[in-house]
Order: sequence, then C-alpha cells, then structure tokens
Amino acid sequence: MATMEINRIGRLPEEEVREAMETLARAELEHDVETLERRIHDDYLGVDPGGAMLTKDDTVETYGSGLFVLQTLVIEEQTIRVTGDTGVVTAQSTMRGRTPDGEFERRYRFTDVYVREGGEWLLFASHVTPLRRSAGFHSMNPPQDE
Repeated sequence: MATMEINRIGRLPEEEVREAMETLARAELEHDVETLERRIHDDYLGVDPGGAMLTKDDTVETYGSGLFVLQTLVIEEQTIRVTGDTGVVTAQSTMRGRTPDGEFERRYRFTDVYVREGGEWLLFASHVTPLRRSAGFHSMNPPQDE
C-alpha cells in the first residue's frame, strides 16, 4: 500500500516546496537580499540561461546590485516531486525586466533542486534553459533545405 509523507503541521512536502519557490520568486522581484540569503543554500550552484555557473554569492549580488531588475515573473507548468529531504521543481517561466544591456522579455524552462535543512526548504541547485518558439524534440532537428 502506498503512503504519503505529511509534515508535522499536516502539509504535504510538495506544498512546502511550492511555498519555498514562491518565496524566492517574490524575493527576486522585490530585490529582497535578506530573503535570498536565508532561502538559498550556502553550497548553491546554478546555471544561468547563457551557461554561466553561479554561486549563492553571485546570485544574491546580481539581485542586490540593481543591475538586473526583474519586473515580471510568471511561473507555469509546474511539476514538483519530493523524495525524502529533496524536492525538484520543473517549470516554465516568463521573465520581463532590464539589465545594463536593455529591456528583455524571455521564456525559460527551469529545474530547481531544494533540500530540507532545519525544517526549511533551501534552493540547492538550478538550471535555466531559454525556450525557442517551438520547444521539443522535433524543433531540435529542423528539416534540411533541399
């Protein structure tokens, strides 16, 4: 018989991970460096859409500097899976904002890995991939011109 894990206050771990993800999204939008510091694991390692590796310090500095301003963040198509003290979020996002290079609006697919430490879900790893207009296997192999 299958069992479901429920935490000490009766919430499913998937709900807790969703709440952690939403808390980080709000912190990104509000440039809330304190929340980012608290909710990102010290050993965090992420990969941004350009393939650059980012540590916790890099990420907090990016949002705290004011050079990267996120104005809109919409998260859709979320799948959240939890096993033990590890949660994985796979979703699609649309971001709009500005950088020193100008305004941007882009769609991404991302995977975030959370770990539960001391009763809190912390972002441990992430990978962000830009979406093309048509994402999927078939878009990877466009037809050849004849």
